[in-house]
Amino acid sequence: MNRSINLSKQIKLTIIFLLLFVKSFSQTSEIDSIINIIDFRRDSVRAIFDWVATEIEYDSQSLLLVDETNIMLYNSPTKSIIREVISRRKGVCYHYAELFNALLTRLGYQSYVIDGYVMQEDIINNKYAHAWNAVKVKDKWFLYDPTWSAGYVRNFIFKKRYDEKWYKVSPESFLHTHIPFDPIWQFINPPLSHYQIRDNDFTIKGTVNFNFQDSIFARLKYTKREECWTSLQRVKEMGLTNNLIEKYAKNLMINYDLATIQSARDSLRMAINYYNKYIYSRNNRFKKPVWTDNMIRSNLGDIKMKIDASNILLDSVNSSDLRLAQYKSETKKQILSLKESVDSETIFINKYLSIWSRLRSAYKF
Repeated sequence: MNRSINLSKQIKLTIIFLLLFVKSFSQTSEIDSIINIIDFRRDSVRAIFDWVATEIEYDSQSLLLVDETNIMLYNSPTKSIIREVISRRKGVCYHYAELFNALLTRLGYQSYVIDGYVMQEDIINNKYAHAWNAVKVKDKWFLYDPTWSAGYVRNFIFKKRYDEKWYKVSPESFLHTHIPFDPIWQFINPPLSHYQIRDNDFTIKGTVNFNFQDSIFARLKYTKREECWTSLQRVKEMGLTNNLIEKYAKNLMINYDLATIQSARDSLRMAINYYNKYIYSRNNRFKKPVWTDNMIRSNLGDIKMKIDASNILLDSVNSSDLRLAQYKSETKKQILSLKESVDSETIFINKYLSIWSRLRSAYKF
């Protein structure tokens, strides 16, 4: 008898606008191939910035690829974005920002890609979100936008024109044109609300101590689920004042629910591992390896505890997103299947353990 279970079916989700959950940096050779051709006779950050801004062409035709809510769709993980821009030498803001970030990270800098919206001539652009970079240099944070430094787009045609204006800008100055969705990336204490920015009010108000550095450091310890939730709360607190912020908050919630389902699957996977170990020992009449009565009881208890934890997590997900609903449903089915197997084995175990140990060798398995 072999009743082992395999948890292998995964449902690929395409998350609109954000890829918080699928970031990866595994293309070291591709990154090194760029580093090897950059002229580092001057400051390394400047050398990388100039290379990205001048060697990558903006893919203006991608601006046509927007959905009905005017949000660009990105369905590739970070490693694919970087591989694509290295191969094509062309991309949009996320390609510029991710490549710049990957190169700096490879050299040991603390660097981040920041999502947000922009203002030009005091007018908020509600159509396209944007991405740029923050880099810590000599214990100070500076902002960089290699996309805007590369040139400009007119009538969907890219015009290459290097502009160093967007290199190593102070947070206070950068905020007048680049507004991060999450206020920790303003690098200002206290941060400006989205209400203030909507009203072109850039005066720092209030005495609330907002330690953005602590918040950034805390992210390193968070699970993906915790990271999404804390970011969502900060964004909401600053105000959902335009459709891009609303879409960002919505997708943070989607990513939070996705992380919750995947946490449930992690718990389910552990339950399946426990169950398969039990089945292996049962198939060997609990002799290879030897399982004591307490080990048998404890293992079944651990399985049931992990199943309960999975169900609690799944029950907390009430997303209207059809992809998440499908993902949740598939996971529920797998939990139910395992539970039925465990319930059946529980009946067997109760009978088995009720038999005097010396007579168990004659028990039918």
